[in-house]
Amino acid sequence: MKNLFPVMMVILGFTILSCGGGGGGGSGDSPSSRTFDALEYFLRDTTKSYTFQETQTATGNGQTRSMTLTKTFSYELADTIPQGYGDFSDYPGPYRLEIVSKDGQDHELTYTDSGNTIVLEADVNTFNRIYDNTSSGGGIPSQAVLGQSYSSTARKTIYNADPDAGYWGEELGFSVITSVQKPLAVEEITVPAGTFTALKIQTTDTITNTIDGQTSSTVYTGYRWYSEDHGLIRFSLSFSVSTNEVSVQYTITDELVSVTEG
Repeated sequence: MKNLFPVMMVILGFTILSCGGGGGGGSGDSPSSRTFDALEYFLRDTTKSYTFQETQTATGNGQTRSMTLTKTFSYELADTIPQGYGDFSDYPGPYRLEIVSKDGQDHELTYTDSGNTIVLEADVNTFNRIYDNTSSGGGIPSQAVLGQSYSSTARKTIYNADPDAGYWGEELGFSVITSVQKPLAVEEITVPAGTFTALKIQTTDTITNTIDGQTSSTVYTGYRWYSEDHGLIRFSLSFSVSTNEVSVQYTITDELVSVTEG
């Protein structure tokens, strides 16, 4: 039986990274003066690299453990996608490749085509690809309203990318991600990299994984801050996982530390 927890964390990472864009899903009424251009905050200058400090804390059974790591987002162009991931001829390159490394080790890869469509998300444990996935709702549109909630749902087929856990490319199951995002305010926020004017978004992500016939659902709640040119500069979230009758509460916080060329 596969371990569900790494799969949940991989999908959560992709959910955070792909926040923004799309359209539809809104509810409620707000004055037009609260309308803003979301693309001004979500788009990132991909000629630069972004380094974050991530703090993870786990509390359970009367104990608390914390760890801190360095996470870096870097970007490059790729003409092709490695053949082992499948046939992407319907989504031709070149692609923008986002590489997320943790403590110097590549951890997540995301390929995006020229139309800004994510075609492949890969991790050391799993991967998923566009032609096996479905989605609805679209999340926060380019023209959005403060105080209004936007929802989206995605179903992703999950494949094994860890040779030690079975056959590489083996279908493990699927994940259903339901996201509700509510832009709250544009405010000043200070992180180690400096003080920025940022869009604050309240988030609730429910991820339900069905792996080898075993289903697990986890709710992630938190906040994300996006600034012009830099995109995501801070996020915080919390969730709990229960195993062997022990419930563990997790909190994860990422803050932008530096921005460098290339």
